[in-house]
Amino acid sequence: MIGRLAVATVALAASLVGGVSAAHAAPYNPRGDVDCSIAVTAHHAGNHVVFRVGAHANSNPQPRGTVTLTVTGNDPALPWSKSVHYPGHAVRVVGPVLPRGDYRVSSRFTPANPSTFKGCRATAPFSMGVGPDNGHHHGPGGNGTGPLGVLPDTGGPDVMWLLLGTTLIGAGATSVVVARRRRAAALA
Repeated sequence: MIGRLAVATVALAASLVGGVSAAHAAPYNPRGDVDCSIAVTAHHAGNHVVFRVGAHANSNPQPRGTVTLTVTGNDPALPWSKSVHYPGHAVRVVGPVLPRGDYRVSSRFTPANPSTFKGCRATAPFSMGVGPDNGHHHGPGGNGTGPLGVLPDTGGPDVMWLLLGTTLIGAGATSVVVARRRRAAALA
């Protein structure tokens, strides 16, 4: 009796609610997103600028295709453009020789299989002539031409200042230790 009553209640509720439509799946795009990256690894005036470009997806295998780099700026030889094959890992690209100044590089990735991966774009500003060899990033102590020179490619201060700072920190720590020992001996 209770079973028939339960079935009747469920049937009545279903008839009042009406028909339930089928659930629809959210739109799914099977193409994977790709993130482009550009790093300017060498940018000294009078030398070739060197870029490291990549196109990375959150999947395995990584996308393959073509990367097109374009450099723009206030140089009459610009814009400069070059397309390279992208094999699925970061690629080193040697760019033009540029004078000192501010520039912008942009990359555009075109996948070999557009049904699997999307394309992407990235831009990065850079300056030619910035670095330890042209006097822009020297710390205290001048131009880095002393016997110890400058720290390699960090734009940091001369090694002399680094050693002096380390010595002062050590002397301060020693003073604190000696003062605490004297105080502990006086209290005992």
